[in-house]
Amino acid sequence: MKSFMKFSVAAIGIFLLFVSCSKSKDSSSNSFTSYLKGKVDGVAFECNTHIQATRPQPPGDSHLVFSGGWSTGSIELINSNSSGSITPGEYIFVASEYRRATIWINGNLYYAGDDPSSGTLQGSGKITILEISSEYVKGNFEFITYANPVKSITNGEFHIKRS
Repeated sequence: MKSFMKFSVAAIGIFLLFVSCSKSKDSSSNSFTSYLKGKVDGVAFECNTHIQATRPQPPGDSHLVFSGGWSTGSIELINSNSSGSITPGEYIFVASEYRRATIWINGNLYYAGDDPSSGTLQGSGKITILEISSEYVKGNFEFITYANPVKSITNGEFHIKRS
């Protein structure tokens, strides 16, 4: 009887160990670290603070803002879609849609996209949504600012948890 009890206790212990390990594996496989990065005039930047993306707002998911910062700057991108929810696809900056990119570098402001005050397009650019859900958004971007001097932002990538 004692050997059966020892075996039972050992079996339960091993079972609990496997269950707890599988739970921690499952929860970590569903998590990811948000990132937002790219290049400004060929020089790489990577956000390491305040990386965020807006959650869907009723009645749909037609407006998305995502942003982040690093030691010498920050970036914010806005993607609105007046014809419905934002889905995977390419969203080119045009004067008729509120799509905009703003980047601050060493205290200087540069931007591209729709200028709501004048209704004109300033600079150029696009945001490509590869995946979007209520939990996260993933894609890439590029834009050329309207300012003197002009800044070229290339190789932009993001994968951001929405909050």
